[in-house]
Amino acid sequence: MNDYDVDEDKFTKIKRVKLFQFSGVVCAFLVLLGTYLISYENYLDAEKIRGKDRAQYYKATLISSLEMYYYLPVILASDPFIIEGAVKGTSPFLNERLELYAKQSSVDAVYLMDSTGETIASSNWNQKVNYIGKNYGFRPYFKDALNAKRGEMFAIGITTMLPGYFLADPVKDQNGKVRGVIAVKVELFPLVDSWDASGETIYVTNSDGVIVLSSNKDWVFHTLAPLNKDIRQNIEAIRQFEKEKLPSLGIKSIEEDVIEINRKKYLQHSLNVGRLGWTLHYVSPSQKIMAQSLIVTGVAAIPLALLIAGYFLVRSRNIKKALVASQKDRRGLRVLNRELEHEIQERRAAEARLERAQKDLQRASKMAALGHLSASVTHELGQPISAIQNYLATFEVSETPLGEEHQEIVEKIQAMAERMEHITRQLRFFSGGKEEQFANFDIRACIEVILDMIMMDLHASGISLEANIPDGPVLIYGHQLRIEQVIVNLMRNSMDAIPKDRAGKMKLEIHRVLEVVIITLSDNGVGIPSDVASNLFEPFVTTKASGAGMGLGLAISSLIVKEHKGTLIASNVESGGAMFVLTLPCHNEH
Repeated sequence: MNDYDVDEDKFTKIKRVKLFQFSGVVCAFLVLLGTYLISYENYLDAEKIRGKDRAQYYKATLISSLEMYYYLPVILASDPFIIEGAVKGTSPFLNERLELYAKQSSVDAVYLMDSTGETIASSNWNQKVNYIGKNYGFRPYFKDALNAKRGEMFAIGITTMLPGYFLADPVKDQNGKVRGVIAVKVELFPLVDSWDASGETIYVTNSDGVIVLSSNKDWVFHTLAPLNKDIRQNIEAIRQFEKEKLPSLGIKSIEEDVIEINRKKYLQHSLNVGRLGWTLHYVSPSQKIMAQSLIVTGVAAIPLALLIAGYFLVRSRNIKKALVASQKDRRGLRVLNRELEHEIQERRAAEARLERAQKDLQRASKMAALGHLSASVTHELGQPISAIQNYLATFEVSETPLGEEHQEIVEKIQAMAERMEHITRQLRFFSGGKEEQFANFDIRACIEVILDMIMMDLHASGISLEANIPDGPVLIYGHQLRIEQVIVNLMRNSMDAIPKDRAGKMKLEIHRVLEVVIITLSDNGVGIPSDVASNLFEPFVTTKASGAGMGLGLAISSLIVKEHKGTLIASNVESGGAMFVLTLPCHNEH
C-alpha cells in the first residue's frame, strides 16, 4: 500500500465521520421539531377548549348584569306618583321618590321624561350635574318606549359624559295612552373591573363593530375595522358615543380563531350575547402556547444533548490521542517551516538588492548617456549660438535703422537664441564639471536671495506667498548657489502649475528637526498627474505644454539634493495642489 492509498483511506474515513455527524444533527433537529409541533397542537386544542368555557362564563356574567334591572322600568312605570307626574307634567316629592328608588336598586339614575323627551323628574335632581330640563328625545330607547315598546341602549351620557346601559318603558294613563317615558341608567363599571382583576382579556363589541366594554381600558371605544360613512352618521345622529373619535384598533384575522392586535397574536373565541346586538370575545396570548411548547421541547432536548455530549466526549478523547501522536511530526514540520521561511526572506532581500542595483545601474547608464549627449550638444551648439548672438548684437549697434517688421524678427531670433543658450546651460550640468566646494551657510540668506529674484514674477502672476522662516540662524552644509537653484526650480514649477484664472497661493516653511533641515513648499495648483508621479524626477519628464519646458529642472534638482546627501519628495495635497519636501543635513561642525 502506497502513501496515496493511505491518504485516500484517511479522507474516506473523515468524510464518513462528518456524514454521520451531520445525519445525527439532522435527526436530532427533526425529533425536536416534531416534539414542538405536536405539543403546540395539543396546547392549542386545550387552549381553544378553555377559551370556549371562559367565554361562556363571561357571557353569563354579562347577561346577568344586563338582566338584573331589566324589569325595573316596568315596575316603576306602574307607580301612581310617576303616572301622575307624566300626566300632569309634575308631582310633589317625585324627585325624592326617584332618588329613593335609585338608592334602593343601586342604579346610577332614574328619570322621567314627557312625551317630547324633556326630563321632568330625576333621581339626581339635587346634584350639580343632573338631568332636569334635559331633552333626550333623540335617543332610540326613548323613541322605542314612546311607541309602547321596551327601549334599551348602551351609550355615553351626554350630561355626565359617562357610559351606561339605558333601559326605558312607557308610562301610560288609565286609558292606556302613553304620556311619558321612565328610564333607568345602569353603570357597568363593577363588571368591567371584575374582568380586569381576573387578569384575562375580554372585550364586547356592538353590531357596528365598536368595542363598548373591555378589560383592557385602552381598547374601549375603538373599532374592529374602520367605520364607513353611513354608520358614523347614524352614531352621530343618536349621539351614542358623543365626542369619541372611534379609531380602528387594527385587529387582523390571521387564521381561524387567531387574531393579531398591535403585532401581538391572540387566540379568540367569540359568542353572541343575544342582547343589544353585542358579541363577547375572549382572547388569550398565543405566546403562552408557544412558551409551553418550548418547555416541552427543552425537556425532550435534555437526553439528546446528553447523548451528543457523550459522543463528542469519546470523540475528543480519540482526537486527543491523535494529536499527541502527531505532536512530534508538527515540531519537526515547524523547524522545517522556520528554515524555509528564513531562506525565503533571504531570497527576497537578495532580489530587492538586485532590483535596486539594476535600477541604479539603469539610472547611471541613462545619466552617463545623457552626460555624453549633453557634452556633444553643448559643444556643437555653443559656437553657432554665440555667432547668432554676435550677428544680433551687430544689428543692434548698426547705424542703419531696421524697419518694424525686421525689428520684430530680430527680437524673435534674440528670444530663441536666449532659450537655446538656457537649454545648453541645463545640459551642461549633466556633462560633468568642476566639483564645487561645500561650506556652512545660513539657509535664511539663501531664501532672501531667492525671494529677491522671484518676487517680481510672483506679483506679476498674482500669486501670494506665505513664508514661515525661523528667527535664528539655520545652518546647512553644502553649496549655496546649487541649493538656491533647487528652491528656485521648485518655486517656478509651482508657479507654472497654478492656472492663470485662479487666485494663486504658495507656502514656504523651514523647520529644523534633530540633525536635518526640512524645507516644505506647497501650492494650490493642479497637482501632480498620476501618470508622471512615479518618474517625476527623471530627465525630460514634464507636465508642461510642448515647447514650454524640457523637463530637466526637477532632474537637476534631484541630482543636486543627492550630492548634498538629502532627499526630495513630491506629493499631492488633499485640498488641491502639490507639495515638495526638501530635507538637507545640518552644518558640519568639523
